[in-house]
Amino acid sequence: MKKDAGEIIGLQWTKIDFDNRVAHLEEKRDDNQSYKTKTGKKRKAPLSIEAIRILRHLESVKKGI
Repeated sequence: MKKDAGEIIGLQWTKIDFDNRVAHLEEKRDDNQSYKTKTGKKRKAPLSIEAIRILRHLESVKKGI
């Protein structure tokens, strides 16, 4: 499934639900930048096990673990 670049760029760590493997895509980012979902509405995007593995790795790199 192809994701809109704005949705991916605008994704914040706080919007990822690792336990339920879901990304909460918002209409706008909290810092008022203009990234929007394709539909302009909030939605939940399911994340694969592989996506969660990659995100957890990136999170650990970001934290310097």
